[in-house]
Amino acid sequence: MSQPREMRYAAAQAFEESLQQLQHRLETGEGQGAHRSAQANPPAAPAGFDLDSFEAAIADIDQFMQATQPRSVDQSV
Repeated sequence: MSQPREMRYAAAQAFEESLQQLQHRLETGEGQGAHRSAQANPPAAPAGFDLDSFEAAIADIDQFMQATQPRSVDQSV
């Protein structure tokens, strides 16, 4: 078996295991207490975190993504 094929097979197995674990947790209700406490007490922003800078970075990334994606031609004209 070739290296990429082996890697894909291993990744598929790991993904399947993760799905099974998630299904088990959902069926048994495991982890709901931690989820509820996280919702009640959202984590504080790290020291030095600037929301304006974060929003500017998101805008830059969005602009970059729009510039790098090929534009579709509207064929309804």
